[in-house]
Amino acid sequence: IHGGPVSDLIGSDAARDKKFRVKKTFFDPAPIGGLSNIIHIRFCPFKTNNTLAVLRIIPYTGPVPRRGLKGGYGMRFDAILWDVDGTLLDFIASQRDSLFQCFDLFGFGKCTEEMHLRYSAINISLWEMLERGERTKAEILTERFRRFFAEMGLPTDKAEAFNAEYEKRLPDTIRFFPHALETLAALKGKVIQCSVTNGTKSVQERKMNETPLGSLFDHLFISEAVGAEKPDPRFFEVV
Repeated sequence: IHGGPVSDLIGSDAARDKKFRVKKTFFDPAPIGGLSNIIHIRFCPFKTNNTLAVLRIIPYTGPVPRRGLKGGYGMRFDAILWDVDGTLLDFIASQRDSLFQCFDLFGFGKCTEEMHLRYSAINISLWEMLERGERTKAEILTERFRRFFAEMGLPTDKAEAFNAEYEKRLPDTIRFFPHALETLAALKGKVIQCSVTNGTKSVQERKMNETPLGSLFDHLFISEAVGAEKPDPRFFEVV
């Protein structure tokens, strides 16, 4: 599930009623790379790279509804593939906190919200290039800060060291979206829940090990370990 905060996807009474209620969805009937057991679902689109939702649906023989999924339609889910950053976790808030802390650490002065937004735009554009197969993860992690520093008049030779400190802080600054943990807990044991992420392996493993996420997911799939980045069909073939 991708596309925005889980709190926008479910009803506010999800934790109380133990129900998983999808509010705003529409289906893209084209499966991923010909994988017929995976269907895209998009919901509450944001202006970020988090616009693809994926649910595994077995079995489903009826027509694919275009909008307004409220449950039913002869569908039964045996697994849910959850994105983490931007869906369960408020990545923008974590990004902001980590960036501000690193500015202080490196003596770069105050990082304004305008600067943060500019960094975020650069970061998103590079992650989209990664997803299209135009850059490797190793390249974009440093390149995002090199481009950002060049625009801000900061020393670009500090980009690699800055990124290392930034990555260390991301797991320490995480914030859950409302109802995220309650939803995962309500679904535990009812469906197989998997984390599917393009995030860096070291950061994502810390998020799993140092928060309740690790005990709520049945499986963790990180692109670095899988050997392919979402939405490459090879990633989902492994899943």
